[in-house]
Amino acid sequence: MQRLAEPVRRNLNIAASTSDVVVGGQIANATDGMPLTVVHVDSNTGAGGTGTVEDPFNQLSSGLTFPDSDMEFRTPFKPTARGQARGNSGVYLQSRYECQVLDSFGLAGENNECGGIYSISKPAVNACFPPLTWQTYDIEFTNSVWEDGKKKKNARVTIRQNGIVIHDDVELTHGTPGKLPEAAEPAPLYLQGHGNPVVYRNIWMVKK
Repeated sequence: MQRLAEPVRRNLNIAASTSDVVVGGQIANATDGMPLTVVHVDSNTGAGGTGTVEDPFNQLSSGLTFPDSDMEFRTPFKPTARGQARGNSGVYLQSRYECQVLDSFGLAGENNECGGIYSISKPAVNACFPPLTWQTYDIEFTNSVWEDGKKKKNARVTIRQNGIVIHDDVELTHGTPGKLPEAAEPAPLYLQGHGNPVVYRNIWMVKK
């Protein structure tokens, strides 16, 4: 909780400037500011998928299992699209629990809209900026506890969007579809490709 009350340091770089498979450095460890390797897990076909603002990636995994993360994201302007077609993506904590990314400016704020933890919890308030505006997620995550292959305690998360707490120590009662099932082993941060030109930058992985 204390970390979220402090200014978030950012590395002023695009999150992933990829080749087809691996890139060196645009995700940084907030403990020491050093860049870390990013794996591009599902590269676009043809010339696409470099991960820059002009040429966004499809799907991206950090390859790191640090629990906390801070990032910026930007949704596209799609005035003729509706619902889940308006800039759909997702930030998967430990590749298992999705915090939705979507153009949800001015909407009610549901669990399948921007800031919602998909199928689990809607945001306390819709804190979204308009599309084409850089927004922030600052996330503090505690993984589930397992004994003898059985889950004994659910994962929990606090998320701040654009400086506003939208989830305060929320219990994650189950995993969300789209990547990995719940398990005892830590897993990487995963940014979902969903056929929309959503872009991310300035991603920090925070080691507790």
